[in-house]
Amino acid sequence: MKKFILKIFLFIAPVVVVVVAFIIIYHESLPAPKITSSLSLNEKLIRFRRTKADFLVIGSSMSLSNFNSERMVKWINSDSYFNFSSWGSKMHDSWLQTRIYCSYHQPKIVFINSNIVDFRKEDIVYDEKEVEKYFQSYPWNDWWYYLNHIDVNYYLVQAKDLKPLLQTDLDYSSLLFDKYGAIPFGDTNFKKEDDRWNEKHDTIKALEFQYECLDSLSDFLMGKKIKFVFIYCPTRKELSSSYQAENILNNKKRVKEIVEKHGGFFYDSSEIVWDDSLFVDSIHFNKKGSATYTDSCMKKVLPYLIRD
Repeated sequence: MKKFILKIFLFIAPVVVVVVAFIIIYHESLPAPKITSSLSLNEKLIRFRRTKADFLVIGSSMSLSNFNSERMVKWINSDSYFNFSSWGSKMHDSWLQTRIYCSYHQPKIVFINSNIVDFRKEDIVYDEKEVEKYFQSYPWNDWWYYLNHIDVNYYLVQAKDLKPLLQTDLDYSSLLFDKYGAIPFGDTNFKKEDDRWNEKHDTIKALEFQYECLDSLSDFLMGKKIKFVFIYCPTRKELSSSYQAENILNNKKRVKEIVEKHGGFFYDSSEIVWDDSLFVDSIHFNKKGSATYTDSCMKKVLPYLIRD
């Protein structure tokens, strides 16, 4: 029996030593457990789990950076505000993440800033029940999630790259969350990429599956008597004519029909021409732009919010 215990110890000890050494070396930029395939969502989960808010933001990077937290908090006249969005989320992800959040706490109002980009495939990969449990867990449970998601290459690469992303607002991959979970992009010296700056979306084919997810999300919120605000994300002035493409016009129409069918509020913010100086790429605002954009949108949304 003693030999058996000794063998187990000799087997486990090196693993423990490696893990402890890794944590000591990279403690300032230790990646969150790889619960999902999204670095952004993983880091959001570990930093904001067990957050309760009456006003919830869901969605992709458009929601993450285009809703200015300071302005939103002033408009809703409440500090009970949380931005749960993450890079790369599609309608399916937003639907799942809303269910995950509502299993822990029910908000009064849910906001999303989105467009046809969020109706493509490329969903984030994860187990809904596991993420639900993790969101409600405490830090001392993390060891289990690290052991259950051992991916040496992921943790080594992210440990090296994560620290700069947690400290900059001048990069598209920024993870510099504000206290509400949003990531405002810097106004000056931002590292713009030509491909993203000039990217049009007039060839994207929206998937029926993603429309079905939006329908399920809208119906779910209506059933729980949670108000839903869908703000259609614009593009910058120089590319605004591309929004007259048939695929985008059809996308707006379908989204509006689905949201309003379930009692939600749809606002097409692309009806306004937005100056290029307010953007860091074709659909994401810089910090100054997000403040201007949020004020403009909330003026339209406010009557719906105060309606019984």
